[in-house]
Amino acid sequence: DKDVEMTPVGSGEEEIDDESDIFFHDEFSEKEQEQTVDDNDNNKNNNTVIGSARTPWYGTTLILLSEVMGTGILSLPYATKTIGWGTTIIAVPLFALMSWYSGWLLSRIAILFPSLHSYADASKELLGERFGTFTKYSMLVFFAGLGVYYLIAITDGIGDILMYSVDDNNTATLTIAKCSYLKSFIAVLLLVVPCQCRDFYAITKYLSIPSTCAILILAFLICANVISLSNDNTIDNDDAITVQSRMVPEDGTDILKFLKATSAFLFAYQGQAIFLEIMSEMRDSQEFPKAIAVAYAIMSVVYGSFALFVAYYGGVGRVVPEFSPDVLSSSSLKAIVGGTLAVLHISVSYVITCQPLHRWLHSVVFPRTAGKESCRANCHWFLVTVGFLLFGYVIGNLIPFFADVQAIL
Repeated sequence: DKDVEMTPVGSGEEEIDDESDIFFHDEFSEKEQEQTVDDNDNNKNNNTVIGSARTPWYGTTLILLSEVMGTGILSLPYATKTIGWGTTIIAVPLFALMSWYSGWLLSRIAILFPSLHSYADASKELLGERFGTFTKYSMLVFFAGLGVYYLIAITDGIGDILMYSVDDNNTATLTIAKCSYLKSFIAVLLLVVPCQCRDFYAITKYLSIPSTCAILILAFLICANVISLSNDNTIDNDDAITVQSRMVPEDGTDILKFLKATSAFLFAYQGQAIFLEIMSEMRDSQEFPKAIAVAYAIMSVVYGSFALFVAYYGGVGRVVPEFSPDVLSSSSLKAIVGGTLAVLHISVSYVITCQPLHRWLHSVVFPRTAGKESCRANCHWFLVTVGFLLFGYVIGNLIPFFADVQAIL
């Protein structure tokens, strides 16, 4: 009887325990769900922070196209004329593959060490504190020097535009076109607004497509003008280079000249100095190999087509300038349009190249607002970018031969 009487009591207690377990489990589930929602909200908020990982892979492709596919393409027809179209057909895909492979290696490093966002971080992690510090300041000097060089290039482009847009009677405009100080100041003013893009996501959103379209339109304009010149028998051969379209290198090409021309194709693909920074802002950094594969595939098609087309039709017209936009000098309107497109593209290249430098300066001068999205942080960023533009203005105008030295480096 006792056993019979105890059974219901025991069962009741067990049922109460089960109900209690279910209650606490349900309560925990609700808390867990609330925490999950909070985590998701935090992740969404973090994705809006300046420099956060929010750029899709196709956005990264656009950044690479606007940064890598730059003025290097404009020297490829002359290089093709020098080394022959046979070598060009080999060099274009070969260097594209080599550049993609270097990007793939960097992506593997970034995946293995997610905290690495720059060459300085990688050097510190892999080779020690001292080498990391050396790499950090070496890269900052590189970005600063290249930024000043781009500023000088924009200044020269503005001068060319002004020279072609006025006649000899317009004294004021001619004075500006010939005065490097005034042209440089115009270049500084031109760069103030685009420099307010504070990360690569903003650059992708506002600048990458216009920059890429500018260089493609410029290449198309050059091709169209070369065809026109190939049918023109009044070419001034004093300003042209007589050529023959051939598979092998032109006569008189020694090994140094051949290597110099071949390196033009390698230079046209360079951009690895900023790959780690770009990867750090990707929504999924493991998709970087896909992004660079698409970018380099597009570049190889554009490079090969443009180089072979201009070299061939330039050979027919007996004109392949060392710098392709020089063929536009036969028409003032074409020269103005071409110069404007080149200035637009170089301006975006300046913004992309100086992005790591500007971010470092912001973190040093205004550490409390670095990486934050606020009115105060935007004002601090404005001061940093304008400050470096004024520094570039001084360096570019006061240090003799800076552009020539930077070009050699």
